[in-house]
Amino acid sequence: MRLGLGVGTAILITSESGQQARQRIGTKLDERAEHLRERAEELKVTAASFVESGKLAVNRVRETLDIAVDAGKQAYSEALKS
Repeated sequence: MRLGLGVGTAILITSESGQQARQRIGTKLDERAEHLRERAEELKVTAASFVESGKLAVNRVRETLDIAVDAGKQAYSEALKS
């Protein structure tokens, strides 16, 4: 929305030719698009890092639970024998 207002204002107050104004606006839009692509890539890398950290945490919890369940089974088995 703000970009559209800025572009509209620039067109109204500029003393440059239509071709020059279109070129400048096109250049600005290209710069914004490139910035958004770069930011999207940064966010993608950050999200992948969070996902990987989450997977590692889940695996640690799973391993801990497996150990606890095995210990519980062994204790139960030994209790039945006595």
